[in-house]
Amino acid sequence: MMGLPIYGFVMGGALLHAISNIIKKKLLTQAVHEDFVTVVTMLGAACAGFSGSLIFYGTPNVQQGFWIPFAITAFLNVFIQYLNIKSLKLEDASIVVPLSSAMPMFAILMSYVILGEWPTAWGRVGIVLIGIGAYTLYLGGKPVALPKTMASVCPVRWQNFLAYWGGPWFRLFASKGARLALLVAYLGAISISFDKLGVLRSDPMFFTGSVFTIVACVVFFESMRRGVWQKLSKEMFWRVFMVGMMFGVAACMYNAGYYYGIAPYVGALKRTQILWTVLLAFLFLGEGYFRQRIIGSAVLFLGTILLSL
Repeated sequence: MMGLPIYGFVMGGALLHAISNIIKKKLLTQAVHEDFVTVVTMLGAACAGFSGSLIFYGTPNVQQGFWIPFAITAFLNVFIQYLNIKSLKLEDASIVVPLSSAMPMFAILMSYVILGEWPTAWGRVGIVLIGIGAYTLYLGGKPVALPKTMASVCPVRWQNFLAYWGGPWFRLFASKGARLALLVAYLGAISISFDKLGVLRSDPMFFTGSVFTIVACVVFFESMRRGVWQKLSKEMFWRVFMVGMMFGVAACMYNAGYYYGIAPYVGALKRTQILWTVLLAFLFLGEGYFRQRIIGSAVLFLGTILLSL
């Protein structure tokens, strides 16, 4: 059974994460380059993490066994953070974010292998419902046609039905942004167990700041190597930096959740950002399918409640 703190930390972080997603999508539609958005948001997130660690914990207390999970998480997050920005640039936020629903189920397996953690029976049901709710959210998206081979053998009367219910999977083949988002979800499922180890052997804020500093540096130097960074406008620096600080606070709140629940529960509760992202995308970006996505959100929310049983 989980206590209230994990809900407060992780679901509060999910709301801030969703807001940052919407702002990042807005910036990307204004032709701000993904390299710039990644580097500057990571700098802002790192600043938020280190500032919070200094205020709440003082001198960092790095314990034995910290560096290996830190190195693994930092390496994975280079790809997670950059590819997440890239997927948002290529696809609607309300299409990209629900694909992260694939993560909790995979995270169960990875957490059992790495940490020996396993949810209760109700917890497993809750995680499955979170996945179903998020899949329902993702049903409403750009119309897709059946693959030609399938359309040639499928009766005409079934084609619209299959195109709708199989739309999330067909869309993966048609959308590079969607494929990148799914890859990010699975990399995140691997990372989450190492996140917990790193947090428990330091503190949530120092760990957050350290990981995002590495991400910012790697993406910056790679962008410099490709000759991209030198050509980018830096006019939006402080606006993007503040978005990064918001995301950093969200990440710190996520990581604090590891003190109160097992890794799969934290990973599943993170998916509540799907609900907030869909609502905010409808309100501020004009993305549609609102009624259907509210139903999916209700199923997702029920799943989060079952995690506490």
